[in-house]
Amino acid sequence: MNKLFVAIMGVNEASELWELSNTVIRELCKSGKIVATPIDDTWAILREQPPETLKLIEDACKKESLYHIAFSSPDEPIINFIKDNMLSLEQPIEAIFMHVPGPLSTRAANSLRRVGISTVKRLVESTLNQLWPIRNLGNRALRHTFHALKQVTENPSLY
Repeated sequence: MNKLFVAIMGVNEASELWELSNTVIRELCKSGKIVATPIDDTWAILREQPPETLKLIEDACKKESLYHIAFSSPDEPIINFIKDNMLSLEQPIEAIFMHVPGPLSTRAANSLRRVGISTVKRLVESTLNQLWPIRNLGNRALRHTFHALKQVTENPSLY
């Protein structure tokens, strides 16, 4: 395969790789903040970005993440941060982890169930301040949970 095509990627691939929306990727390309070249109505994005660009991408991920949004308003129910409420709320919490980003750890799932959170509805009615102190539900599991919720709301076909 031609090495040039291995070294570049499109907006969709960059969006999946960096866990940012296509809109944010396009804005970063337009502003020149990531190394990319316009081709017709899309962008050819260099796969190996400079370290300062990767830091910028990481910051954009944090700003766009549901966890970061919930962290800025820890007393608001999570459901208020979900843009399109297309979740089937009566599903067990494990249902949102079926595809992306992978299953919730048994320890985290048991921790949620222990405090009465066994459905998606109970999860999204909770606030970050209610979830944070749950024993055995650490920062990593919380980020994983918020990431799964975000993926499910953006791609309801996965759910």
